[in-house]
Amino acid sequence: TPWSLRDVAQRLSEATQRDEVLDLLVAEVARFFPRAAVFAVRNDEAVLHRSHGLSIGEGRVVSVSFFEASVLSAAKETPDVHFGPVAATPANQDFYTLLGGRAPKAALVLPVLVKNRLVCVLYGDDLEEASPTPDFQRLRKVAALASLALEILILRGKILRDL
Repeated sequence: TPWSLRDVAQRLSEATQRDEVLDLLVAEVARFFPRAAVFAVRNDEAVLHRSHGLSIGEGRVVSVSFFEASVLSAAKETPDVHFGPVAATPANQDFYTLLGGRAPKAALVLPVLVKNRLVCVLYGDDLEEASPTPDFQRLRKVAALASLALEILILRGKILRDL
């Protein structure tokens, strides 16, 4: 059964590692989309960190450069949720080949920011278009809560390093 928003907030507040936060984010996106993923952002690249429902070979690294126009580029362009059609660009074709299949008609891209810096991107899609209508308000709230949880983890790390 899906967690209430309060349950999600509780789990995020108790997270002691980044992976716990990212696992929870994938689970939230997977509530609305059969294919869900979270990409960690490093420099100008998004690297697949966790996924659900994607047919990606074991050990395969999926990374997308923000220098090329792809479906994930929306995360750099706006801090809000993007849900809509996927453009037929070469970068998107490469992206969906890496994900193990064809491009969906529409996809969700939701940036997670810490102190106005993009740290990860939530992604979801459905090749069959049979998903329930995504609860964008809930997804925005979860992304905002995850931002706080990630910031807390960063600050905890700084405290320990400064001893």
